[in-house]
Amino acid sequence: MPGDEFLDISLETKAAMNAPYRQYYEQAKAASAAGKLRLVGEKKLEPYDGYGFTLDKGQVVRYELTEGPQIIDTIYLARERPTEEWADNFNTTQFASMTPHEGDIYYSNTPFVRPLLTIISDTVDYEALHEHYGEGCGHSFVWNTGRCTE
Repeated sequence: MPGDEFLDISLETKAAMNAPYRQYYEQAKAASAAGKLRLVGEKKLEPYDGYGFTLDKGQVVRYELTEGPQIIDTIYLARERPTEEWADNFNTTQFASMTPHEGDIYYSNTPFVRPLLTIISDTVDYEALHEHYGEGCGHSFVWNTGRCTE
C-alpha cells in the first residue's frame, strides 16, 4: 500500500527514540501490575475544572474517568524551567503517535525533546472502538495544528 515505507520508517524511528527508556517503562508497568505502588495523593475533579500538582521523578499518576464521556487535557511542565520546557499532546504528536497508547512517551517541546512521562497502562477497549468506528480511530486524537479538535 502506498505510504507503507513512511510508516515503517516512522515506527523504526519511534522505537529507536524510545529504546533507552524502555527499561524504566517495564519496571513501572511491573510495579503497577503487582500492586507495589503507594498512593501519595488523590484528587477528584468535576467536569470543566482544573488542578495542578507536582510529580516527582519515578512517581506514577493515574487518571480515571468517573462520569460518562470526558476528555483529560494535560500539560506537564519541567520543574527546572516551566516557562521554557513542557510536554503536552501537541508536542508529543510531533515525535510519537497522534493517538497515544500504552508504552508511548510524552516528549517535551523543542529544542529539548526529552522524555518526561510514559503511558504505562491504557484501559481503552481498542477492539470495540475499531469495530464500531474503524481501524483508524483512537480514544485521543490530536491534529498537529496547535489548536483544539472536535
